[in-house]
Amino acid sequence: MTLSSQIKNQVRRLLQAPDLLVWPPPLPPELASAPAKAVLRALLLGLSAPGEDQRWRAVGLVGLVSARLAASQGLEPVREVLRRLMWSLNEESGGIGWAAPQAMGEILHQVPALAGEYGKILCSYLTPGPNYLEHPLLQAGAAWGLGRLAQADPGVVGQGGGPDLLLPLLAAPQPVVRGCAAWALGVLAAPVPAPALARLAGDSALARLPWQGALVSKSVSEIAAWAVSRLPGLPVR
Repeated sequence: MTLSSQIKNQVRRLLQAPDLLVWPPPLPPELASAPAKAVLRALLLGLSAPGEDQRWRAVGLVGLVSARLAASQGLEPVREVLRRLMWSLNEESGGIGWAAPQAMGEILHQVPALAGEYGKILCSYLTPGPNYLEHPLLQAGAAWGLGRLAQADPGVVGQGGGPDLLLPLLAAPQPVVRGCAAWALGVLAAPVPAPALARLAGDSALARLPWQGALVSKSVSEIAAWAVSRLPGLPVR
């Protein structure tokens, strides 16, 4: 078996591991010592995995390994990864990278030197125009990605109109879209209309997302309450 096949099998086992809720999951020693580019190639396949938890795990690990790659080989190899993720969101790619927007946000969080360069592209996925993502799952990913980027560089998201892009998603039919948008608004802690979030107070639908180092299902109302507590002038819980 080739090294590439070994790495793919190891990544597949890691992403499919039962009851692994820590996020991002730790890299086992055999993957931590493997060539970063080869590990990333295997992880990028996981962004289109059928299971939601598998995709979220791949997102977290793509960010960690991208940071390792940037530290050892510079920014250009990470740019190549970002360009590949952007291509996967193009209809001409032949396949959709369902967790590509999250992965872009996570990479920019872990490698903030690229935030100014690629953050505006991430914002464009929620901006009406040629890059706008219409599928709800991709919209949720872009919302979460903006929040994750904002944790490292809120200025980039603010300059890209982040709050205005996220607010309409609070009324989306899908809980994961509402939950990720509310979370991202809470991270930004921007002066947004509190009633937009307050309307989610009775929303008991669940959204699956990373939360304080764990991968959990939280009610949209709980996420919204946390976001409201982050608004300017209100105490942070």
